[in-house]
Amino acid sequence: MQKESWNQLRINKSMVRDKPYFVLGANFGPFTDELFYKQHYELFKGYTDICFRDNYSYELFKNLDNVRKADDIVFQLDSRHPVKIEKYIVISVIKPSFRKNLSDCDDIYFQKIKDITVYFINNGYEVTLMSFCGNEGDQEAIDKIAKIIPSEKRDSVRKYYYKSNVTEALKVISSSSYVIATRFHAMILGWLYNKPVFPISYSEKMNNVMADIGYRGSYIDLKRIQSLKVVNVYYGLKTNFVNITFQINNSEKHFKILDKFLLS
Repeated sequence: MQKESWNQLRINKSMVRDKPYFVLGANFGPFTDELFYKQHYELFKGYTDICFRDNYSYELFKNLDNVRKADDIVFQLDSRHPVKIEKYIVISVIKPSFRKNLSDCDDIYFQKIKDITVYFINNGYEVTLMSFCGNEGDQEAIDKIAKIIPSEKRDSVRKYYYKSNVTEALKVISSSSYVIATRFHAMILGWLYNKPVFPISYSEKMNNVMADIGYRGSYIDLKRIQSLKVVNVYYGLKTNFVNITFQINNSEKHFKILDKFLLS
């Protein structure tokens, strides 16, 4: 991603001069400065293998012989273990203002997440508000949302702050009935565990992957969340499924070149 101070850094080509260098499961961008792109284009020429996870990134660098594309590596997770499905939904949340382009979206986003939470509680569900990244304000966002949920509904709300227990976090998602995903990988994991997913897209990387897999369910761009009708999120329980069999198989290709290198 292009950070504000990226042009103060010096891209170090020597880091890849004498050693094999692999980039697997990445996406490029967002970026606004053409020079940012051009410098990385030159840098990537020296890499051993680059396998992007979306068509947009691949198209930017497809003229390089060492650039490939496969579906997100997370699709490789083994999701076959049976779990008991419980009547609760997972809502992965972010703090929008952590991102400059969403700096004025906190209040309306928190209000809409509160409205969704209350709607599902009124329809017999419990709700788990899930933080993926405390450093980016997810936990702070959950705490703010919890405070505006009516007191009589709060017993039906759980908070889950992911720290480092991957198995536990995956169980939270795999045991749920439905996933409302602001985080990119909440969306991917919801699909992997065959959940209906309602994406709240805060970045082009989410839009790009939805387009790549042919997602036809309902979703909302975070910048337009004020227009969201909560009842449409609820209807997504019946409609927002995708078949990711192809993506599961295709995601293995990320390791194709690395496997050859390690086995040679």
